[in-house]
Amino acid sequence: LDTLPVGYAYTRGRRVPLVFDAHESYPDLVAPRLPRWAMLALRATERLLVPRVDALITVGDLLAGHYRRWVQRVAVVRNCQPISPESSNPEALRLEWKLDRVDLVVCYIGGFTYGRVILPLIEVIKTDPTLGLVLVGEGPQSTSLLTAAEDVDRIMYLGRRVPPDQVVSIMQGADIVYYGLRSDYPNNRFSSPNALYSALAAGRPLLATNVGEVSLVVQAEECGVVLDEPTKESIVAGLGKLRDTKARTVMARNARHAAQTKYNWAAAEQELLNLYRELWGAV
Repeated sequence: LDTLPVGYAYTRGRRVPLVFDAHESYPDLVAPRLPRWAMLALRATERLLVPRVDALITVGDLLAGHYRRWVQRVAVVRNCQPISPESSNPEALRLEWKLDRVDLVVCYIGGFTYGRVILPLIEVIKTDPTLGLVLVGEGPQSTSLLTAAEDVDRIMYLGRRVPPDQVVSIMQGADIVYYGLRSDYPNNRFSSPNALYSALAAGRPLLATNVGEVSLVVQAEECGVVLDEPTKESIVAGLGKLRDTKARTVMARNARHAAQTKYNWAAAEQELLNLYRELWGAV
């Protein structure tokens, strides 16, 4: 949204379609750190300019619904992964991580921002010797999270980031992909993160909080467990359900099927190409 005024000014008087790529609800994203007057200005800019775009691209159905009140042509282009063969040797990764002796390996790849619920997961892992955790990420919570995880040999921190083409294979080395969001962060209600679609491509069940598009996809595709609350007790209960090997295998199969049939880059790419073909024909 902060770049939309420039795009609008450029296209005025020109026969050039204006496409707004809204990866998030920008006012909601920055709301926790802006004064009220700045928020009012952003909301006014949104109400003034978004209805004037020719089309809007966004990353999920919830955010698309938010913008359809202003824009007729909305394309949902999810941050999906190309479908690749499933890893045939996740055990090698567990050996590399020194997590080959635990019953379940949980993986979290994402930001360590204040809107994420990660510390309760670390506390659960610390107190249960049958669990291992693989972490990748950085952000304002880095110091507190890594301090909580230090001296726990069942928690492997792989660094601030990994190459995008390695995310799916890392997830395939785990049994479960975790994604925790705080409900009191406004933009989280629209969250449709890369990690969701990477987990589906990896064929791994998710353990997710009941916030945003993540929880809707997990429930609709029956590919994981949605937590009632982002607490240690709820995480323990959720992991308890995922300890059932048969149930976990079914959820993993459902995740992979969802990626193969709906949530993949080929489908997202086609949606994007269709939008630009429409716009090109209208010029």
